[in-house]
Amino acid sequence: MHRFPIISIFVCKSYAHTFAYRPSKEPSKTADYVQVFKGRNFGAVGTGRTQGEEKRLVPREDTSHTQPQAEILFHGAGAVKGGLGEPCGKQEPQAHGGTLEHREQLLNHQGQVEALAERGDFAFDLLSVRLGRCSTATVNAAIKAKTEELKRNGQAGTYRSYHALLTAVEEFAGKDIPFSAVTVDWLNRCGRFWTGQKKSKSTLSVYFKMLKAIMNRAKADGIIKEAHFPFGRNRFEIPSAEGRKLALTLEQIKRLVTYTDGREETELYRDMWFFSYLCNGINFRDMLYLTYGNIVGGEICFVRAKTMNTSKQVRTIRAVLTPEMRKIMDRWGNPDDGNPGTLIFKFATGKEDGFATKHLVDTVIQKCNKVLGRIAEAVGLPPVTTYSARHSFATVLKRSGTNISYISESLGHSNLAITENYLASFERDERMRNAQLLTKFD
Repeated sequence: MHRFPIISIFVCKSYAHTFAYRPSKEPSKTADYVQVFKGRNFGAVGTGRTQGEEKRLVPREDTSHTQPQAEILFHGAGAVKGGLGEPCGKQEPQAHGGTLEHREQLLNHQGQVEALAERGDFAFDLLSVRLGRCSTATVNAAIKAKTEELKRNGQAGTYRSYHALLTAVEEFAGKDIPFSAVTVDWLNRCGRFWTGQKKSKSTLSVYFKMLKAIMNRAKADGIIKEAHFPFGRNRFEIPSAEGRKLALTLEQIKRLVTYTDGREETELYRDMWFFSYLCNGINFRDMLYLTYGNIVGGEICFVRAKTMNTSKQVRTIRAVLTPEMRKIMDRWGNPDDGNPGTLIFKFATGKEDGFATKHLVDTVIQKCNKVLGRIAEAVGLPPVTTYSARHSFATVLKRSGTNISYISESLGHSNLAITENYLASFERDERMRNAQLLTKFD
């Protein structure tokens, strides 16, 4: 079957619903275009006989239900029948000139456009990948399409991760990697290459998880078959991250939160860590954007930004607003002016886009970690970071005999298995320390 390479694409918000398509009787090297609509049929809008570089008069505003969802410009023999902006009547395909073949191809294109539009992640590169189903579809294009999707959605952190992945895979295998090249052997060689670049196990784990997501989407889109999917048991298994989760004991926490060197910066970031610990180990992204509207019935109620767009079920986390938390809010926060939209803390304005938010949170975390490092050194603790607040919250409750289901709910985990796995490394550390006590004779 002939494949139509996409030259350009134009996207609108509304749709038409009818179809009329006829192949050109005089094929030439000029390009034809078809405008694709939501619904089971094409809505034909004008005859698209034009050179590939010529600007086409396509409506640029969403003025009525007859506006196109997308204009796709093809090379090859074919034309679209109808008047601009006016849907033409539904017709049966002609039996001559390859019409059935062309219509089948165009209906496939329509279906792919509709699927992307319904999913809300329409992008030229992504459509090219979905329509590829051949050697022209590349891993590079799929990752680029994913970064465009993330950028449009303002998911700055994940966008940066995928952008770094693209750089990393192109350093290993170049700028034109077919999906067929990604085999178990390819992944193993890629891992050795990244290890040789001194990338950590945690970085490799993240990269391979993102690559797996790209390959999963390619499988769902029919670009690769299940038999060629390289990840999974008895195939390529993603190495586990090596990150060490430090959880403090109550005695260590007391040393940290009561320390002062008389500097306002030290006390500010010390208290922000303490607030995070008391607020169910809330991460700094969520903490910096808490508002007074999050306080309901003496509790701080919030949804984790990390899972807001990925979890099927939105989980509201509730943390009791303790006197210690009130004291920190009074000292470092904005006053409660009765507006539920007022941010509790002064770091953000609430007007930042996704990328500005990411930069702000990263900056605050860096400053806090620097202060925590100074405090840890001064009071004789191992290195402490902002993440230690969440780990410490969970383990203090666990070691105090708190039911694991309560800990799971407080952390916002979707099931107990996640919580059990989360706590497992801490409990191993505890067992190691206890084992050492068995031979501590002096």
